[in-house]
Amino acid sequence: MFTRTKQGRLEGEYNIYLKDGPIPTVYLARRIPKALKDKLQDELDRMERDGIIENVTKPTELLNSIVMNEKKNGTIRLCIDPVDLNRCIKPPYHPIPTLEDATAKLHGAKVFNKMDARSGY
Repeated sequence: MFTRTKQGRLEGEYNIYLKDGPIPTVYLARRIPKALKDKLQDELDRMERDGIIENVTKPTELLNSIVMNEKKNGTIRLCIDPVDLNRCIKPPYHPIPTLEDATAKLHGAKVFNKMDARSGY
């Protein structure tokens, strides 16, 4: 499912529902040290080329700035801080069955399997 050498994305569409009356939030770009600007541009170019991000040229009401950290190996890690965006999103509701609900469905079953959750796909 995932490769260790290249980032990816899951195919398909996902609907994000916003709460009524979200407050538009735009943060100014955080300062990037001059010594890291080339690394940042290279990483953004790579992520755009690999289809991870898209260049947005239209005005937008919600904008988060980049948080960048340099790793021990000299590469950089890019993140965003979407606190205000997360406050505007209606969380999806996916009820998880209780242990009692799950075991009740096993009544009469004769064959069971034990799978590794990490590598069981």
